[in-house]
Amino acid sequence: MDFGVALGLFITAVLLVLGVEIVVCLGMGAILLTVLTGSFSLANMGVAAFTSIDLFPLLAFPLFILTGDLIAQGEYRGFWLTLLGRLWGGCPEGCR
Repeated sequence: MDFGVALGLFITAVLLVLGVEIVVCLGMGAILLTVLTGSFSLANMGVAAFTSIDLFPLLAFPLFILTGDLIAQGEYRGFWLTLLGRLWGGCPEGCR
């Protein structure tokens, strides 16, 4: 096993034992691994992070959750009812 790989796994394990969130542990281990092995330059990390999330389906998940939260709050019910309530099929029965 390479020294960089062993150090990355060790840092990840230490952070997990210390109670750091798992996202931070895995992120720090991955960044340390890529910097120490030299297979991926630090200048390319921003570009790689942006291009990996530059997909429409990945954008749909947080927007779907946001829409569900807005509907669950119920603050926009009256607005949509007054805007679309008179139209045939404009507002579903659950909105009334």
